[in-house]
Amino acid sequence: MASPIRTLHIVESPDALEPLLAEVRAAREAAGCSSAELYRSAGTDRHLVLTTVWDSENAFSAWWATGDSGGLPELKRLVEAPAAVNEFYRQDAYGMVDGLWLYADADESVRRIVWPARGAVRIVIQYAIEPNPEAYERIAVEVADTRREAGCAFYDWLVNVELPDHLALVELWTDQVRYDRHSQLRVDSAAYRGDPLRRRRPPERGPVAIEFYRQQSFVAQYGRWLPADVDQYATSVRWAP
Repeated sequence: MASPIRTLHIVESPDALEPLLAEVRAAREAAGCSSAELYRSAGTDRHLVLTTVWDSENAFSAWWATGDSGGLPELKRLVEAPAAVNEFYRQDAYGMVDGLWLYADADESVRRIVWPARGAVRIVIQYAIEPNPEAYERIAVEVADTRREAGCAFYDWLVNVELPDHLALVELWTDQVRYDRHSQLRVDSAAYRGDPLRRRRPPERGPVAIEFYRQQSFVAQYGRWLPADVDQYATSVRWAP
């Protein structure tokens, strides 16, 4: 059975959102798309995050191929820009057991094997909260403080463009050691930081997700998504995912 595909695109915010929003809404209707949500930074950053989930790589590929015949013009323009970040993952869900995030099987049991740590750590979290303006004030402080931590390459809370109070937290840490230190620092400083005031509620649309990945960056080139690191190219053997 094919694994679901999680995509993550971090792009510069265009002056007009409607063309991109129209393409995101159309993606939700595409065969095999279970989620397509567009977020903008909760702070002053001028970037957007588009994250989607597809039933399989084939489903994503069929949708993306519509761009070859003139579809998806705004999305293709944004994700193919030099500054864009594009990442693809076999979707993984995690659960907390004894204070440790562990990979969860589809049957909701949690694997207790902890695989070796290596490479940059990408984190994607999605959920909805009860409306509370003060929560966003706390978010602004949290973002500024976290970005000052050693090893933080990207950290931002984002608000769904279409659904108020639907949030995404997207993080990138240079390595597992720095992320572990950040996680422990959050535990140690909980009393000082106080209540974040983010009261969860069921989302109107989209997933509730907590996902950890080893960062995998890609660039769109010659009709394909190729690894951003050219040393990862394989041209004589088509390796299995």
